[in-house]
Amino acid sequence: MACTAGGPHTCAPAGYSANHAAVSQLGYCSVVVNYRGSSGFGQDSIVSLLGKVGVNDVQDVQTAAIKAMSELNIDPAKVFIHGGSHGGFLCAHGIGQFPTFYRAACIRNPVINLAAMHSVTDICDWTLVEAGLPDDPGMESTVESMKTMLECSPIVHINKVKAATLMLIGEMDHRVPPSQGHRYIRLLKNRNVKCRLLSYPKDCHPLGEVKTQADTFVNMMVWYQNSPRVSSV
Repeated sequence: MACTAGGPHTCAPAGYSANHAAVSQLGYCSVVVNYRGSSGFGQDSIVSLLGKVGVNDVQDVQTAAIKAMSELNIDPAKVFIHGGSHGGFLCAHGIGQFPTFYRAACIRNPVINLAAMHSVTDICDWTLVEAGLPDDPGMESTVESMKTMLECSPIVHINKVKAATLMLIGEMDHRVPPSQGHRYIRLLKNRNVKCRLLSYPKDCHPLGEVKTQADTFVNMMVWYQNSPRVSSV
């Protein structure tokens, strides 16, 4: 199970995680990836990701997943991916760029389309900077800037997605608008991809309420166990 951290300029610490411990007890191996741009590797590493989101970070997650498969003798038909926020961005990129690699995905409040998100998020500067554009609060959107943000977004790979996708949405999220996940699921349904959306009306970006955490974990594991194999055709 590839686990993608959010941010992107944060990191997954080498500490105890109740979720990873539970996943391990259920027989899964978790590969937690601190991709290029994560904190802890210096400012040069952080800056190196700007303008290359959807490329460098995605490649690092994929490389780690392939390495784990090789060293741990993992069944290629039982590879999953999950993450939230920018981690959800990476999940959507993963199942889009590598459509036969992941059997299923569980995605929380993901960034799906930076261009669409730009004018409705509380961090509009994030969409600019991560796409490699100037951080200018007074800058008006242009055709060129919107095109740049769109091209690094996972939505451009929607037509290639095959993996069964579980979407987890906190309807009170002001960071990544719920419309991002809702639209993605609608497009997957239109393409006959197995998918499901779970909505949490009173929760927000982290989906941090105790009852929400319990519900999302159980539903994620059931989703993985019941997901069909992905066709290579």
